[in-house]
Amino acid sequence: MNAPFVEPHPLRRLGSSFNIESSSFPLLLAFYQAPRQRHRWQEPQQHLTHKQWGDIFFDLFYVAAAYNLGIVLQQDPTTTEILYFLGYFLPLQSLWMLQLLRDGRFLFATGTFYESVLSTLRFVTVACAVLHIRPSPSSMDLFWFCVAIAMGLLWHGISCLEIMYCQRYCPQNQLKTNEKEVEQEIVEEEEEVDPKEEEDEIDPPLSHQRVVGLEPAAWDTAVTTLHIIGVPFGLVVAAVIYAGRQKFTNIRRRLESNEEEEEEEEEDPVVMYLLLASSLWIILYHAVRQFINDFIFQRDHKRSVVPINVEYAIHRYGEWIMLMLGETVLSLLIVDPVHHADYYITFFAGVLSIIMVEYLHFLSQPHDPDHHALRRNIYGAILHTTTMMFYSASLIVLGASYKMLLYELVYEHNDRHGEYHQNTRSVLGTVFFQRTLAGATSDALDTEDRQKRIAILFSGSMAIVWICLDILILAHHGWKDLWATWKVSSSPALVGMAQMGRWSILIWFLSLPQYVTEPKMLSLLGVIGLLGQIVIQMIIYSLCPKNPAHKEEEEINRVLEYANARLRVIKSNGA
Repeated sequence: MNAPFVEPHPLRRLGSSFNIESSSFPLLLAFYQAPRQRHRWQEPQQHLTHKQWGDIFFDLFYVAAAYNLGIVLQQDPTTTEILYFLGYFLPLQSLWMLQLLRDGRFLFATGTFYESVLSTLRFVTVACAVLHIRPSPSSMDLFWFCVAIAMGLLWHGISCLEIMYCQRYCPQNQLKTNEKEVEQEIVEEEEEVDPKEEEDEIDPPLSHQRVVGLEPAAWDTAVTTLHIIGVPFGLVVAAVIYAGRQKFTNIRRRLESNEEEEEEEEEDPVVMYLLLASSLWIILYHAVRQFINDFIFQRDHKRSVVPINVEYAIHRYGEWIMLMLGETVLSLLIVDPVHHADYYITFFAGVLSIIMVEYLHFLSQPHDPDHHALRRNIYGAILHTTTMMFYSASLIVLGASYKMLLYELVYEHNDRHGEYHQNTRSVLGTVFFQRTLAGATSDALDTEDRQKRIAILFSGSMAIVWICLDILILAHHGWKDLWATWKVSSSPALVGMAQMGRWSILIWFLSLPQYVTEPKMLSLLGVIGLLGQIVIQMIIYSLCPKNPAHKEEEEINRVLEYANARLRVIKSNGA
């Protein structure tokens, strides 16, 4: 017989959380509830329901950010705009990553007034940052973007302080004197679950899922997160001060000279350098800290870090990549079409390329969460997290380059037939990149140079996508497993030749801008390159064993380790 269903609280909104339970103080619970951990290191992963609508709603803001970032590149495909692109993208991606680490470790009662207000502030902060992503931004745009990033880091800092306070002072989170008390609590919670109920309902609702209090590691995790965001917060505040000072200086100069029209500001990359430095600190901190703990202090990270629910993180990464690919499709579709064969060939080649990128992505990912990089070891997780940031950026650049290829055909068609579409020209002139027209006084790039730069963006972003997918495969399996799989394959020589073929395609694609800049030819070569990557990778997978011997031994060791831990708990209870 199934357990009775617990009706969720009416104030519970979107998002991942535990239900608000009845209490003698229902009004107090409506305002605030303490966060809890998703699970402990000593217990197996929980199968969470994939109904986190609040997470998807949060990601929609990043779809708009990806589209605006594509416009930044389309405005002027130069090195400066790439710097602005990275300066915008990496801080926003860092906020998303911090949110994933927060929600992957802890459960927050999003139905409460406090958490609802904090979530709303987080949404507004990201929306403000996305609004001020502009090509060739003014100092005022940079000022408000930096303010939004600083506020986003501040909200994460408040969450860390909340976790630290609740871990120390909430009655249910008192410090354990030894690990036996934690293991005993796990055993008691598992004994309350009827095995028949687990068989009847494989994926129970959130009200049935077990949540645990905050362990001492929650304090250390919150402190570590404060260390991660402390330095970036200071750098972003410095960027706010610099951009604000620059803006008010320009206003004062304009008032002193009595000029009514605002002069064009000179580009100053200092703000972007500060934003990039803040993002690089977040990226490198985990790797450097883990290296110091392993090789200098020899500390076990499991004693000072709350585990992340791997299945939740995998699902969130899948949603994120789908949204980035969706932005690429959006870039292809939102273009004024011209009824010409070259345009349709380029368009459908782009659509096929994005479909094959999606297929190649999931072909490179493990189907079993136990084989994912986030569960393999800490270094695989760090490599996976870092690679995903640059992988996402390359997908955005790839979508923007496809849009620029289509617009080159629009330009060519209109010039050839002497057509002038006012709506198209106004959009291209004010939102996308400027083009030198007859009678115009624009200092933009000429056609040949512009197409060369577009070809570099296209081939470079496609090559980075392939490189990142290879790095993700390495993060999932590791050098030792890949080497062992290659040695036990049915034909190691053929596998080696196939891998050399994949790298040859990569090198050939990087050299494309040297001799191919025509939009239609670039799009067709993109389809050919992706098709070659997929076919060769499928050949490699067919020659390599699906369950090699070292994998089976790894699974056996994992089961034995868990069984021994349970036996120790049972013996301690009997004693």
